[in-house]
Amino acid sequence: MIGSACRIAKKRKIAKTQPLKSTNFHISQQSRFESLANADENTKESADVHQRVHPKPPPIFVHGVTDYPKMIQALETVVEAEQFKTKAMANNVTKINVNTTETYRTVVRFMKDSNII
Repeated sequence: MIGSACRIAKKRKIAKTQPLKSTNFHISQQSRFESLANADENTKESADVHQRVHPKPPPIFVHGVTDYPKMIQALETVVEAEQFKTKAMANNVTKINVNTTETYRTVVRFMKDSNII
């Protein structure tokens, strides 16, 4: 048997367990989630408020920006400076990231009213 593989059978150990002796101990039948079911109504209402997560609005790309500081000043007249961030990119493109959906709607409405692409 030089060219063929030899298989060696492994012996399995059989575990011998002894039956449990009956002892007098107490097993708790309380669910670990039972305390959550007994929460008062105020906790449930505040949990509902925290579960609503608003997705971050998509960035706004403005093409053909030739005067970057003037565009920033125009945006600051519509929304607060803390509500948006801008980044100048290649080919006169500016990327505007806003924090909230309300700010996003305000900036987009301003861009449409001003005929800015």
